[in-house]
Amino acid sequence: MHIQEHTKKPIDSRTQFEVQTSMTVNLNFPNPPEEQTAPDPEAKTQSFRLFDSIAPSTFAERFPLLTFFAISCAILAGALFTEIECLKDSGYFWR
Repeated sequence: MHIQEHTKKPIDSRTQFEVQTSMTVNLNFPNPPEEQTAPDPEAKTQSFRLFDSIAPSTFAERFPLLTFFAISCAILAGALFTEIECLKDSGYFWR
């Protein structure tokens, strides 16, 4: 599809100039993918060999939300322990 636009813009009170703008839009959709044949088993083993030198993922990379929760709990436990120790040192006691 080809779109053209013509506009007249004034420069001053006596002179005008005309602007032509055009744009081409491609509405053709890509062809559907062709059916693939069965994969070559040798090619599969070769692709896995490319990743032999990569280190395995760590716990934090595999479970980021669980790691965040564990760090939050550790900070909260440390703050509670510190608060209780400060209260004990200041003379507070529980009955």
